[in-house]
Amino acid sequence: MSLQKYLNQNYSASTVKAYASKIDYYLSSISNPKTASYSDLIDYLAGERKRQPSSSLQLLLQGIKKYYKYLIEKEIRADNPAQSIYLKTVKSNAPLILSKLLSNKELELLWNYFLTKEYRYKNRKNRNISLVGLLLKQGLRRREIEDLKTEHIDLEKGQIYIPSSPKTKARTLALETSQILPFYRYLKEDRPKLLLGKLPTNSLFITKNKKTEKATLLYYLVKTSKHLLKDKTVNISTIRMSVIATQFKRGHSLQQVQYFAGHLYPSTTERYKISNLQ
Repeated sequence: MSLQKYLNQNYSASTVKAYASKIDYYLSSISNPKTASYSDLIDYLAGERKRQPSSSLQLLLQGIKKYYKYLIEKEIRADNPAQSIYLKTVKSNAPLILSKLLSNKELELLWNYFLTKEYRYKNRKNRNISLVGLLLKQGLRRREIEDLKTEHIDLEKGQIYIPSSPKTKARTLALETSQILPFYRYLKEDRPKLLLGKLPTNSLFITKNKKTEKATLLYYLVKTSKHLLKDKTVNISTIRMSVIATQFKRGHSLQQVQYFAGHLYPSTTERYKISNLQ
């Protein structure tokens, strides 16, 4: 199927005309479009931004996204490097990347908050620290944390195994030194107490209503820390993105960060590289 036929089958005539024009422009103004990466597109759009008005640039980006959807349809590519790019239109000189990520110093501020805060229920302190630590230190997704089992953690080796999911690859990550003691106390002292009166389970984190309450607990814990960074968006998604971006700042390679994050495709990991637009 040709690109023109693909567009005709999926969009209205007026939309096809607009997209086709922008796709033609894109293909004639970038080297190796079929293999372009996320970083290549960021640099390309940064250059085009100096030459095109905001509305035209938005249409160009939409055309680029449709082009890569076509390549996926044709099985020429497995990913869409433009999918996660969104343009800000309020100011002409505003950055293309909207997310205000947290710095390593800000992540440490949140971590120290959970380590030192007073907890109403003492037997939940180490559980809460251990749970939120996997977000702040390893950048795990909410579902990954929910699905962890006791056999996935090895305190002697100081590491945790994260099984694969539909959105992430399996991986084994190191725990930081400050995570070991809370995990040890939780597993040896607090978890058995939290299991009293409940059916035996190998689920790593014990909560009132199993999986549903785990999600609520993580959201709640993150919410209690928002006052520390009032000028930043503090939520599960932003924290995970910040932890991943920090890996690049520490000098890790694209392959190392992709493994750390469990990303299926390198292009997803490339989003977190510091670009000349940030």
